[in-house]
Amino acid sequence: MPYSACLNPWAVVRLLPNLQRVTIARHRSESDASGYCRVLHCLEPEADLIVVFDPICDRIPDRLSSKIRTATPSEIAFPMTRKVEVVPHNPAWREAFEAESLRIAEILGENVAAIHHIGSTSIPTIYAKPIIDVLVAAVDLARVDDRNSAMEALGYEAMGEYGIRDRRYFRKDNRAGSRTHHVHIFEKGSGQIDRHLTFRDYMRTHPEDAQQYSELKQKLAAKYPEDIEGYMDGKHGFIQEIDSKAAAWRKQSVQGRSRIE
Repeated sequence: MPYSACLNPWAVVRLLPNLQRVTIARHRSESDASGYCRVLHCLEPEADLIVVFDPICDRIPDRLSSKIRTATPSEIAFPMTRKVEVVPHNPAWREAFEAESLRIAEILGENVAAIHHIGSTSIPTIYAKPIIDVLVAAVDLARVDDRNSAMEALGYEAMGEYGIRDRRYFRKDNRAGSRTHHVHIFEKGSGQIDRHLTFRDYMRTHPEDAQQYSELKQKLAAKYPEDIEGYMDGKHGFIQEIDSKAAAWRKQSVQGRSRIE
């Protein structure tokens, strides 16, 4: 089944393990039948399956009606209204990363080329959501899928690419249901690895930009305390700006080292 689309005004449905590509659609503010229809019309026409959590109305487009089924309660992944909380930097986050990276390395074995701490918890002095982001460079990305069961035994949910091509994404919650870890796996040499590390290193060495980012995150968390997508959308422009500045900084640094050598 090459395509799937998940739709639900209240919850995103857990992605089925045999999917190769996923399109997630949601309607942020409306939960009525007309809201459903407007979103469904936007879904990829070639989608093989559309999973929804709520009862289906009778106004579904004919081209999609045969592709829809209602999700079971066990397929619900997380509520749409996730709490957004940012807190001051905690030095213990580094220790948490180191401990988790050892567990992940044991599971993935010789397929691990490198493991890095990324995301806001890896940047000292700035506010962050208390979630540890782990970046793994894999020797062979395809072999990661063979270790899904072992990652699940460690408490992770295997999400496949989850919207980013050539990635394997895992997420982990604690017993209270709060997110604690994200694991992003790309094959060694991927440009995504360089982008994440360049962003992190730039922010570590440019405190003024890091402080602006920290203040933005605090403002957005206050504005969107239960809307993770609103929070993420609010950061998007700033992150793109920093990505561009970081890439230029990295290029200049590499050229400088080459001249010295």
